Amino acid sequence: MAAPVIARGAAIRLVRASLTLVALAALAAPFVLSWRLHEHLRSVAEQETTSPGPLTADAVAGWRGLAAGLPDRAAPVVLTYHDIRPGDGGPYTVTPQQFESHLSALCAAGYDTLSAAELAAYARGGPVPRRSVVITFDDGARGVWIHGDAILARHGMRASAFLITGLVGRRTYYLSWEEISRMAASGRWDFQSHTHDLHARVVTGPDGRTGSPLTHRVYSPAAGEWESPARWQARVRADFAAAFRAFRQHGLPRPVLFSYPFSDSGDGRPPEPPSAGTTSGAVADHMIRDSFVLAMSNHASPPMPPSRRSSAAQAYERLEVRADTTADDLMREVTRRLAIPPRGTPLEDHERWTSVSGEPVRPGGFPLTGRHPTPGHDTYRYAAYAPYGSADWDDYTVEARVSRLATRTNTAGLYARVGGREPVAIRLSARTAQLIRGRSGGDVLAEHPLTPGATHHVLLTVRGGRIVALVDGAIRLSAPSRHGADNTGGIALSIVRDRAGRRWPVFTDLRVTPGGNLPESAEAGRSPEPEGAGA
Repeated sequence: MAAPVIARGAAIRLVRASLTLVALAALAAPFVLSWRLHEHLRSVAEQETTSPGPLTADAVAGWRGLAAGLPDRAAPVVLTYHDIRPGDGGPYTVTPQQFESHLSALCAAGYDTLSAAELAAYARGGPVPRRSVVITFDDGARGVWIHGDAILARHGMRASAFLITGLVGRRTYYLSWEEISRMAASGRWDFQSHTHDLHARVVTGPDGRTGSPLTHRVYSPAAGEWESPARWQARVRADFAAAFRAFRQHGLPRPVLFSYPFSDSGDGRPPEPPSAGTTSGAVADHMIRDSFVLAMSNHASPPMPPSRRSSAAQAYERLEVRADTTADDLMREVTRRLAIPPRGTPLEDHERWTSVSGEPVRPGGFPLTGRHPTPGHDTYRYAAYAPYGSADWDDYTVEARVSRLATRTNTAGLYARVGGREPVAIRLSARTAQLIRGRSGGDVLAEHPLTPGATHHVLLTVRGGRIVALVDGAIRLSAPSRHGADNTGGIALSIVRDRAGRRWPVFTDLRVTPGGNLPESAEAGRSPEPEGAGA
């Protein structure tokens, strides 16, 4: 009898335990559901809709006017945003109302938006698209989901977000993978790489300077040395591999575009000892080009707009949009960066001229024509015409008249292929005409005595592997010129006066025409070409 009693006791205890578990599960269910809902809401923030602001007829007409006369097909302009949120979010955050006005202006002016794949196809040599922009967001901030997505949808546009994959979902500032999945499914968003975990500042030298750990070897103050090149390369390759793995694990296509953290490509700074040879920035460039179709930066010198010249280098410069960028500001800058053909009368187009520093040259600071003299003690002025729009200019002729070369030290230079690897120029003084290479003018390719005169006519033709200058229809200077995708570009002017207070040399009647035959000297039958000037 003992065994049945024991069995019945065990069964009763089992039933009681089961009932207890059921009761506990029932009590816990609301808490579990609440936790799951909390986790879901934390990973997918609620989107907010901004009502489109009113557009005045004058504003729309102004935006359309800026685009009037521009080519229907042109290399795209790439825009960089960072975050979208109401209020004051800092210098790199735009408000939803700003973003709305920017897209309204672009639509009014007839701009399309390109996907990352379409931009990559163009960079690989595909056809030039319709007049368009590429909208990009660096860092993967959550504001693009909360505020930007609905605005993008309302305008029928698309954008690319550059993710720091190691930070996705780690803080409330960054997008979650669930939000990224929904954005990708909408067809409005592409996702590209901003490294996995290299978006930081590290010590890069003994003086305490800092830089990107992508393009610089890290310096250890305690050890008094840099990390080895092998360790740096292994670290960067591991980061790229981690980023690609994160894209793959979350069902996203492998990224084809890359954005430098902080736009720091390592240029212009010695991050390592002189004995290190090739800098990490240069090595990083090669590693990036091996892994991506294009690398993006917001700062480049010379300008690297989306162009055939930039495509050859696999590097594009973007137009950075900031908190103080109005719709009018944006449209003026986009217009300045749109590709234009090599034709016209540039001196009548002041808005497209830039100074040595790349800033727009306003009429009051443009003494090159003599129409807008300016006070000051400087003795040198330089201005380039449409350095972004003319990046792909090749095989063209530029002509002008130069006057006020009254003293031996006053000079005027007319440059071609500006922005390319080897710009060339014809430089005139009161008694000499020189064909020079480079903006500094130290490399004189050919020269000839010049008869002093009140005005000189200059014709400069770049075609294929040759440059020819014709001065006053009689003096012909010629030299080889590097020809290729890395040596295209537009025009620039320079003027020098011997001291402050003197009158500047002056350019007038400046005209650019496509193609053209290499000029021959009008005096070819009676005046031999100067020795060393070339055939």
